Amino acid sequence: MRTGSPGWNRAAALAVWIAASAAPAAEWEFFAFDNGVGRGVWPPEKQAATLKELGYDGCNYGHMGFYAASAADSLRIAKKVAHPAVGPSYNLCHEFLTGNGDKAMETLRAVGSEALRVSINGVDPSDKKRFILALGEGSFDIAAFLAELKRIGYKGPVGHQFYSIPGEPEVNLKKAMEAWRKLQPK
Repeated sequence: MRTGSPGWNRAAALAVWIAASAAPAAEWEFFAFDNGVGRGVWPPEKQAATLKELGYDGCNYGHMGFYAASAADSLRIAKKVAHPAVGPSYNLCHEFLTGNGDKAMETLRAVGSEALRVSINGVDPSDKKRFILALGEGSFDIAAFLAELKRIGYKGPVGHQFYSIPGEPEVNLKKAMEAWRKLQPK
């Protein structure tokens, strides 16, 4: 069953982030599944084998309301799939949106060294409407988060969650890059 088709169950979806490779994106279709991990027609073990064959790696994108809502869910699924082409991801805003923000650093320590992708943004933990802010905004200590990411040996990409951040994308990106440079661990 393809995403967006009738009967598509977003809550059971395993979202796969694909790392850059020579294979064109048109070769990829995303499916849900259920074999004790999720639901649909294309089991994650086959997804993992195809990822490896194409030279990709993939991870569960933790998203509130999805089957893999948090980084801990992403890690659990990756361990169950147990394939070298599949690993967990860590999405800071969705840790807060799923009610796990108070243990964001603890979860980072549990997932971060195995994570294939990390997504960050500014966060104001005291206000649910401010869980997705531009990098450098909010009271959550992103500098400490990045220092911990470095300490645990994470070597993968770090993305910025720009969803719902008002303003011009070019301006937001420039500000985020300035904040990124200032927040880097010494």
